[in-house]
Amino acid sequence: MNNSDPSGNSNEMLYVLMQLLRDDIQFVKNQQWTISYYGLLVFSGIVGVIKILEGNNKVIGCIGKSIISVSTLSVLIICFIYLFSLQNAGKTYRNIMEEIYKNNEIPIKFNKYVNQFQDSSKLLGNIATSWILSYILGLGAAGVFWILFQK
Repeated sequence: MNNSDPSGNSNEMLYVLMQLLRDDIQFVKNQQWTISYYGLLVFSGIVGVIKILEGNNKVIGCIGKSIISVSTLSVLIICFIYLFSLQNAGKTYRNIMEEIYKNNEIPIKFNKYVNQFQDSSKLLGNIATSWILSYILGLGAAGVFWILFQK
């Protein structure tokens, strides 16, 4: 694609498209954090239920422990599925943005935006945010199991 349009409309459209992609990437990252927060909140609720049952001197039987275990694993698996599907969406948006940048002559005034994108995408190096959040959620689930089976 040649951006030799004298009016600069194609460059403006590219800039708007890149802004939209940046906003989509930011939305995906925010969604990943939100999913992690809610997953940890559900794990806290499950621990609260365990503590309430233990505080009332009620023994959590085998069926009760099984239900709590299945609930904890279900929340963990659902969070993992959403985190990694959002990671794939973010990669897709980044690939589109990189293709636009490679295949078009972007004027210097727009390079500032592209450099901001490249710096933010290298913030954590090669470690994807979803892996870090998955590890944190795994620790939360392990904490639930530890509290459930400590007696």
